[in-house]
Amino acid sequence: MGVGLLVFAQMAISVTAPDTMRIREPGIITVRVEAAGTEAPRVIAPPFSPFLAARRSETTRADVQGGRAWSTAIVRYELRATRSGSFSLRPFTARLGGRSVASSPTHIVVKPTPVDTSIPEIVVRAPLAATGEVGFHALALPETVYVGQQATYQVGVFLGNDVRVRMRRNPEFIPPELRSMLAYDLAGGQSTFHTRSTGDQRYDVHVFRRALFPLAPGRFVMPPARLVYSVPLGASFFSREESHTLRAESTVVVAIEPPTLARPDGFAGAVGVLSVSSHVDSARGRVGDPLLLTVRVTGTGNVKLFPRPRVDIGWGAIVPSDERVRIDSGALLVRGTKEFDWIVTPQREGRVDLPDVRYWYFNPYTEKYELAVAASDSLAIGPGALASRDTVAAAAPLAIRGAFRGSLPPPLATRSAFWLMLLLAPLPALGVAAARLPRRVRRPISAANAVRRLAHSRGSRDAAEIRRTLVHALAERLDLGVHALTRRGEVDHLLRRSGVPAALAREAEAFLASLDAALYARRAPSSTDSGERRAPGSEARRALLGKQACQLYEAIDREARARRVGAGTGTSLLLALAFTLSLGGALAALVQPDESAHFAAGVQAYAGRDYASAATIFAGVATRVPRAADAWANAGTAAWMMREPAHAALGWQRALRLEP
Repeated sequence: MGVGLLVFAQMAISVTAPDTMRIREPGIITVRVEAAGTEAPRVIAPPFSPFLAARRSETTRADVQGGRAWSTAIVRYELRATRSGSFSLRPFTARLGGRSVASSPTHIVVKPTPVDTSIPEIVVRAPLAATGEVGFHALALPETVYVGQQATYQVGVFLGNDVRVRMRRNPEFIPPELRSMLAYDLAGGQSTFHTRSTGDQRYDVHVFRRALFPLAPGRFVMPPARLVYSVPLGASFFSREESHTLRAESTVVVAIEPPTLARPDGFAGAVGVLSVSSHVDSARGRVGDPLLLTVRVTGTGNVKLFPRPRVDIGWGAIVPSDERVRIDSGALLVRGTKEFDWIVTPQREGRVDLPDVRYWYFNPYTEKYELAVAASDSLAIGPGALASRDTVAAAAPLAIRGAFRGSLPPPLATRSAFWLMLLLAPLPALGVAAARLPRRVRRPISAANAVRRLAHSRGSRDAAEIRRTLVHALAERLDLGVHALTRRGEVDHLLRRSGVPAALAREAEAFLASLDAALYARRAPSSTDSGERRAPGSEARRALLGKQACQLYEAIDREARARRVGAGTGTSLLLALAFTLSLGGALAALVQPDESAHFAAGVQAYAGRDYASAATIFAGVATRVPRAADAWANAGTAAWMMREPAHAALGWQRALRLEP
């Protein structure tokens, strides 16, 4: 037990931790901080590497001792060790206001867990009720792994004594659907049997385990597994059965990339604990006669996706050939062997040496990059007839896409315009139905039409109505306020400023003045004021005034400069907006990088069988244009030709999602 204690400014901190732990077994570290006052201090934990922090809980309380207030904060951390060894955690720190206090370092020794005495953690950690019913729980450990490291998915079926005796058939287990992961059933897919007691109840536990290997970094949520079982309602053999369905917990696995710091150049993505060996099918050869070179990679990890090692031979031509995989899933960790073949054609005689096969891999348990080396060998090459070209031709490359279509548009269902069109689809039918309804629609009469009706009106129109109609029509035509045409002398000025000739402007001024005189002097305006002949009778005079008003408005309408400035401005704004949108689309097309040249370079490299360069170019294009299905498909094909099925699967899967 490691305890650190430091008192500074009436604040103390102590750390309690186990002296020894087992790999993957939980260990509790308790940090206790006491400070004067009612405010609880804040505990800052150091990095827990190589431990994984599974859970954190905090409790605070305030006490009064000797007339003084003291606050206590107790923080508990549940840690799990990932590898064995002796480790030291840096001091914990507590802060309160401007004060801080640190503990002493914590030393913990981690010992390996004996495999033969291990019990599945689902048996120990699953929450059970002391009711004797059926329990169904799941978990995945470890919760955080590296890409290519194994996470074990465990499902436990807990059967109480009463339910187990009453069951007539085995329950049906329905595993969850896994995506972006490779899964292997451990121990041949059969369940292991354990027991657990809770209170007075004893449970028989059947555990199903699967090994999961994430293919890409990210957070993967596995849906709940299901269990279907039936229990008879009575003790009779012919009693009706009642079916039940249980769902386990949804589990989460977080996959992270191996660290980029200190990553060697020869690392191709292998994760696990590996060893490498190589051999040739014959100790002697002849120039021109092919030899079979086999490199065997053995260890724990995702054996199917171990990348092909790089082998360079200067004394002959070398062509990649077959691969073979043997997997052993009977233990807790998946292990196996993957063999890689090359066909080597010697091109010169003499004693030659096979190169050392250097295979870099990342060990997730030591969190370090390690190197596995296959010992070199030598063989004697005798003289022979050298063929004019390689006697073994490389496998014909798969076809790729030669044209680059750029970024594909998003699916129709993801566009907001699609759903807007669906919402607006019923509107035309509703509009037609509404138009067929029998109703009268009174359309408003514009001021210009109103003044034109004065010339054809058979009714009685007085001078006030004629003046009001004419003033409103002129105000609408010239885009002026009505009050501006009511002041004497302003009508002539405003009309001339709008482009109306001076004589016509004076005539309009005089006509409005005559109407004003008729209104306020209570006399009918004479026809001589406007250059017209006086009509006999009051009705005739009003009709003549209406015709004069209409003729005067028509003359002003022809001579004025602008017509309906507001409508023209709206049209201009719409045209400007359309031009801006089209210009923005063109600029967006210019800003989007044109990857056609890079894509063509990748196609050329693939045609020259430089698959490594082609895969790098296509992957770069796909990264810069994420919705380019052509780049993703070609990247997967180039990776397949490089014997990298993991990268090939990722590229093809992405292309299929973009373009099913």
